[in-house]
Amino acid sequence: MREQIKTHGAFCREELFAQLAIVLIFGFLGSLFMLFIVKVGMAGEEEGTWFLLGALMAVIGCVMVGITMGMLSYVESFNMMVSMGRTRKEFYATNFVTAVINNFLGMAAILIFAVLERGVGRLVYKDVEYKALETVFFDFRVIIGYVLGMAVLRMLLGALFLKFGNKIMWGLGGSGMLICVFLSYIEQAAADKNKIVMCLIGAGKGFLNLAWILQVLIMAAISAVLLLLAWLLTRRGAVKV
Repeated sequence: MREQIKTHGAFCREELFAQLAIVLIFGFLGSLFMLFIVKVGMAGEEEGTWFLLGALMAVIGCVMVGITMGMLSYVESFNMMVSMGRTRKEFYATNFVTAVINNFLGMAAILIFAVLERGVGRLVYKDVEYKALETVFFDFRVIIGYVLGMAVLRMLLGALFLKFGNKIMWGLGGSGMLICVFLSYIEQAAADKNKIVMCLIGAGKGFLNLAWILQVLIMAAISAVLLLLAWLLTRRGAVKV
């Protein structure tokens, strides 16, 4: 198993490098945009604020790259490993482990960038109020949720892509468009205190108010179901060389 993880890790090295590059690029661009907002957009205002926009954009970029590259490399690594005589169980286990490692290293890079951005920002924005939004990044539940959640999402989407091919891409694109279309409706419904939307908001607040161990158990149960679904799809996947 150790040698298989090492081999598969080398195969996924490009994905890790892409995530690290995204952290630097998106983080730097976000920091520059925050500088422009404070120095130009808020020029002359008595009460200005700043936050770690670079770290936030780095997270968004890593999620986008992790989902896209993870889904595509899932099929490529499946074809490679199974065609070389590895079982589907071996592929599935090593893919999940390397995904967790990649996500952990990507999250570590984000946290390091957040610390650096905060240090530089406090020197640059001495007279501007600081909004400490990065406390969310350093919450261990968020870190675990990102590392494991992204791995589970990668496995599920990769298995769906293995099963349905480009159809899943159309499905994701259509879902994204529907979300964009209904965002304004959801916002308006929340403003009008729509019963369904308010119930969903209440359920979300209720989840956040639970003890952390219960939150972990609920997320673990959901992850287990999704991983099982991904395995069932992968177990019947056909090799396409």
